Amino acid sequence: MVTDNRDILKGFIDIETINRRSDHSTSVGDIIKTNVSSVKGDTLLRNTLQRILKRELKYVPVVNDRQRVIGILTRASLVDIVYDVLWGEEQSIKGAAESFKPEETREV
Repeated sequence: MVTDNRDILKGFIDIETINRRSDHSTSVGDIIKTNVSSVKGDTLLRNTLQRILKRELKYVPVVNDRQRVIGILTRASLVDIVYDVLWGEEQSIKGAAESFKPEETREV
């Protein structure tokens, strides 16, 4: 993921692009992809799970209303969410994403 200095999501750079361009000196701006899929922190899982799985995404950034990155939804966190939905209370995407975010960068 690529963010600005305020953690606003700007896009992403994938490893394939980095590998293809490894022999060139390139800036982030030259290779960034801005068509990134993200979800809002208060989105319910049932409203986004199918979209995430159909696109075969490895991770999805979780953003607030200002597009500030507040977490990352991974395949592992999806498994945990589905388990919680089946055996516990349904939670929002934000709760799951924050549980996988390093402590020092969590939004308060």
